[in-house]
Amino acid sequence: MQTVKRESLLNQLLAVQPGLADREIIEQSSCIAFVKGRAFTYNDEVACSAEVPLKLTGAIPAKTLLSILGKMPDEDLEVEEDAAEIVFKGKGRRFKLRKEAKIALPVDKLETPDSWLKLPKHFAEAIEMVRHSASSDKSRFKLTCVHLSTEHIEACDNFQLSRFRVKTGLKKSVLVKKSSIEHIVGMGMTEMAETDTWLHFRNPAGVVLSCRRYVEKYHDVDGVLKDKGKPIVLPKRLGDAADRASVFSAEAASDNQVRVRLSEGVLRIRGVGEVGWYSETRKVTYDGPELEFLIAPSLLGQIADKFREAFVSSDQLRVEGPEWVFVTCLGKPTDKVSKSESSDEK
Repeated sequence: MQTVKRESLLNQLLAVQPGLADREIIEQSSCIAFVKGRAFTYNDEVACSAEVPLKLTGAIPAKTLLSILGKMPDEDLEVEEDAAEIVFKGKGRRFKLRKEAKIALPVDKLETPDSWLKLPKHFAEAIEMVRHSASSDKSRFKLTCVHLSTEHIEACDNFQLSRFRVKTGLKKSVLVKKSSIEHIVGMGMTEMAETDTWLHFRNPAGVVLSCRRYVEKYHDVDGVLKDKGKPIVLPKRLGDAADRASVFSAEAASDNQVRVRLSEGVLRIRGVGEVGWYSETRKVTYDGPELEFLIAPSLLGQIADKFREAFVSSDQLRVEGPEWVFVTCLGKPTDKVSKSESSDEK
C-alpha cells in the first residue's frame, strides 16, 4: 500500500495531458502509463512524461483517472494494486480502476537526449505569436506546421504569415506540427534537446514534452515580407473588442477567427457563431478602399497590446516590431454591412 498527496499527483498527471489522443489512434494512446516512478503519455506526434509519487507499473484510462482525482476532497489517498486493478482510498470513499499490466506504448523506445541546452529567451513567446498563422487544413501538411530555422520561427497558411526573429540553437531547420509544439506555451520550459526524430523540451519540475520533428523543406516566404505599405494608427482598446467578438467566434473552436473590415475612417470587428454575432466599430486613420481580413482574436489582442501602428498596401496588412512581423492578405468585403451594424458607426 502507498500513500500519496492527491493534489500533487493530480497536478503532475495534468502536466502530461498533451501526449493524450482525443481518440485511440494507437493502443493505449488515451491512457497514462506508469513506469519506474514516471507517468507517460504518447499519441505518435507528442510524448510527455513527469515524475509522480506513485510507484506502480501499468496503463490506466486517463480521462476517468483525472476526472475522479479532481473531484476527490481528500488530501491523502491510499493506493493498492494487483495485476488487474488499482484501488484509491480516501476517508469513507474509494474508487477502483482497471489496469493494463502490459504497457503497449513505446515509452522504452522513445529517443532520450544525451544533453540539454538552455531554451533561448522569447522561444515560448515566439511559438505563441506565430502558431495562429499555421493552417488547420490537414491536407496541406507543411502549412499545419511551425517552421523553426536557426534564425527565426515562423508559420504561414497562405493567407497570413508570422515570423519571430530568434536564434533557436537548432543545428538545422525543422518542421513541427502546430498542434504539437503549441503545448509548450505556459509550461515554463527552460531546456531543449534534439534527437533523430524528436524535439524535446523540459521544465524545472522535470516535465518532458517531446514533439515529432520533420526535416522537409519549408516554403520560401521571404518575398511576402518585402512590401511594407502605408502606415495607419491602430485604434485603442482593440484587444478588448477582439475579446468580446471571440465570445461568438470561439464556437468554431478548430478555426476561431474574427473578421476585421477597414473602410474610410472606420475599423469593424465581427465575430460570428452558431447562435449569433457580435460587431464593434472603432475610428481609424485609413482613407483607402474597403478591405477585410480574418485573424485569431487572441492574436489580434496581442497585436493591439504590443503595437499602435500597422502598414496597409493594396493587398496586405503588416505589423512589425524588432523581433516579430505579421502579414495578412487583404481582400474585398464578401458581404454587406447589416443595418444594425451600420448604425453603430453613427
